[in-house]
Parts: sequence; structure tokens; C-alpha cells
Amino acid sequence: MVLDPHGDTVNRIRKFDLAKKYFSRHIYIDPTLSKGHTPVLNPLECTAKNSLDIEIQATQLLRAIQEMIPDAKLSNFMRTILKPCLYVMLSKQDTNLTDLQEMLKQEE
Repeated sequence: MVLDPHGDTVNRIRKFDLAKKYFSRHIYIDPTLSKGHTPVLNPLECTAKNSLDIEIQATQLLRAIQEMIPDAKLSNFMRTILKPCLYVMLSKQDTNLTDLQEMLKQEE
């Protein structure tokens, strides 16, 4: 993933041999495409419907959360709770991180 607000870095990356091999897989998001709208990526949007692919995506998302929030220091217990929650969220349609947060509230 490359975040390039001006577009000049992406043009330089295209010149590398390795980038040429994989550049057909890129997705370009133009933040100025629609005034008043902001592009977002939903990590819980899952096109996979078989359980193995959802399991893999849940594991990858758990690892990503651990890397993005190293100060959180997730315990084994927390990981044990979070992974099945991620699996459920990935299995459902139209879920987002707010839904996950609601699921993990202690009061309920």
C-alpha cells in the first residue's frame, strides 16, 4: 500500500521491475473524486465466504491490530476473545470497527 497525496511517488515506483510485475494489482483512490466524501478502507469487509479464508483473514487482522497498537500489549486471553469476534464480524455483511467495539463492550 502506498499513500501518495501528490501522485509523484507512485510514478517513480512504476519504474522498478518488481513494481511492474505487481502494478496491475493496484487500486487507485482519488481523494478529490467527490467533494464532501472521504475514501475509507473497512478492514472488516470480507468477500470470502468459506470458513478457511475467513479464519485466515481473522488471523491476519489480529496480527495487524497487534502491530498497529503495540502499546495495547494484548494478552493471550485478549487474543483468544478477539479472534472469534473478528471471525464473526468478517462473516457478516456490512460490519465495521464500531460494530466490533460494540461487541467487545464489557457491560454487555
